[in-house]
Amino acid sequence: MFDQIVKGGIPEFDYKPISRVFTWALADIGTNEARNYLEILAGGDDEIVAGFARKRLDSWEEELARKGRKIPETGYHNWRINIEPYANYQARVPASGRYILAYQAGDNVVLYQAYKPAIAGYAVEHQQFGGSAFSYNRMSWVKPNFLWMMYRCGWAEKENQERVLAIYISKKDWEEVLSQAVFSSYQADVYETETDWKARLSSSEVRLQWDPDHDPYGGKLERKAIQIGMKGAILHRFGTEMIQKIVDVTPFVTTQKLYVDRRDLANLEVPIETVYEAMNKDILPGIGLT
Repeated sequence: MFDQIVKGGIPEFDYKPISRVFTWALADIGTNEARNYLEILAGGDDEIVAGFARKRLDSWEEELARKGRKIPETGYHNWRINIEPYANYQARVPASGRYILAYQAGDNVVLYQAYKPAIAGYAVEHQQFGGSAFSYNRMSWVKPNFLWMMYRCGWAEKENQERVLAIYISKKDWEEVLSQAVFSSYQADVYETETDWKARLSSSEVRLQWDPDHDPYGGKLERKAIQIGMKGAILHRFGTEMIQKIVDVTPFVTTQKLYVDRRDLANLEVPIETVYEAMNKDILPGIGLT
């Protein structure tokens, strides 16, 4: 198709619409290779094709949310999570250290939780947590790292964790939660004394843990993954006010589990997570990042 368009091999009455659709398709693919093809078309002699290509290149950054492969179950592209081959992810993220790896979409960050169907169903329908099956009187843990969530819920096969939810909250709210976090265990490099830690622990509604991250098979990695527990007023705010969007990604999880079971990591895909860089640097000493 590329060669036909470049060489003018499309019938005249189809040329303009096909060329336009083709440039849109390259833009939606969103890879560097696709962008290179658009640049070739933009520099070509055919002004119609070049115009279509230049428009897509000019809008490249603005249209990032719609590019590349995505989890297909999450509807409108603003809430569709971009995914990549696990091999790409593995080669790209830090191999060791304490990092918050998260899917970031503009001003939002995605957190994961796994629940039984009654809780998850209510959450997706009402876009907040509540209902008779959910309790605000207990600690609730969120994880920004997809594979850590998969380890914890057994790829949605553990009892009462059969539905995996991707929860969008603003980075501002995420950092508010992080700013209140206190380690679940004493950390000499973070707190002046154990007494100081205990005092903070007793007055905070947010808990923080760094645990070994895991590969798709559940094996421990040198890299640490963060999980955050909330209770009380901050949990209620999270569950009813902070959430921008809740999407059920269980079908995607189920599909990827098939590749894990076959030990076919070449076809395994995961969300495109990147190292989270805090906007408020004041929170960094209290959460123990590398």
